[in-house]
Amino acid sequence: MTNPGLQGAPRKGVSLLLVINISLLVALGVAGYFVYYYVRQRPPAPVQAVFTSVARVSNLPPSWRRDIYGPESSPLNSPMGVSVAPDGTLYVADTGNARIQVFAPDGKWLRRFGEPGGSAGKLFYPIDVLVRNGKVYVADMKNMRIDVFTLQGEYVGTIPDAQRHKDLKVAPLALAQDGAGNMYVTTLAHEVLVFGPDDRLLRRIGRAGTADGELQYPNGVAIDRQGNVWVADSNNSRVQVFDPQGKFLRKTMEFATPRGMALYEDKVLVVDVLQHTVHALNLEGRRLFTFGTRGMGDGQFNFPNDVAVDPGTGRIYVVDRENNRVSVWAY
Repeated sequence: MTNPGLQGAPRKGVSLLLVINISLLVALGVAGYFVYYYVRQRPPAPVQAVFTSVARVSNLPPSWRRDIYGPESSPLNSPMGVSVAPDGTLYVADTGNARIQVFAPDGKWLRRFGEPGGSAGKLFYPIDVLVRNGKVYVADMKNMRIDVFTLQGEYVGTIPDAQRHKDLKVAPLALAQDGAGNMYVTTLAHEVLVFGPDDRLLRRIGRAGTADGELQYPNGVAIDRQGNVWVADSNNSRVQVFDPQGKFLRKTMEFATPRGMALYEDKVLVVDVLQHTVHALNLEGRRLFTFGTRGMGDGQFNFPNDVAVDPGTGRIYVVDRENNRVSVWAY
């Protein structure tokens, strides 16, 4: 005779195992559904990658696009300075020819003005140019003055002049302006002069020397959005930063001979003559990237001197002195 209790035990064990298995399957199904739902609701990975890529583009170097030489009837000769008007028109200090040449945004030659000489309105060694407040300011180092012209090239005045700048002597090297219309002029006296919108002298920044806050032949200047003054301290092989009142803030020592400077978004572009390249720094002075190498080919430089940016298009213009051209870069 069999024991009824022993007969029922196996059937009870099988039923419990079946229940457990069914429960596990249900749990896995529910979990799988939530995983599927979560994946479906997440932003697709490619979209995230696109936004990441866009955010990083501005920290990559630009690409070479073309060169501007001027027409056969008016070729550039050792240009050293460049400035972009609000409408994108390009003004180039054609130093070797002692004149200013003007180009359309697409590089088409428009006109030229200035001629060699020492009298008012004539140019000897135009080393930089600045379009400011509807006028063209030309730094003439050897004539020791800044000549002022209309946008069409008509001479209208000089800095310094006897009425507004008594006893002021200026041998200008580089020109820049801030958002308020003030003009910054680096000079052979190893300082930066700041002029107000009415061209009256407001203050001086720096003095001759090698210590922090001192300068040796500053050949470039740019002003950031906070009003800080960035100076290419050429013969000290560094870039120095001053606050709006001229107090020394910091320096960056990664250059051979820095010269021309320009602001591009949240970056400072610095031309290095002897490295034949352009450096891009963030606003803390850390190098982000460089572009250009020495040579005569496309995208190469031979003793570049200045840089300007068209904020409307993002085009970057680099004055390539010994190649007698302006090199155009863009993203």
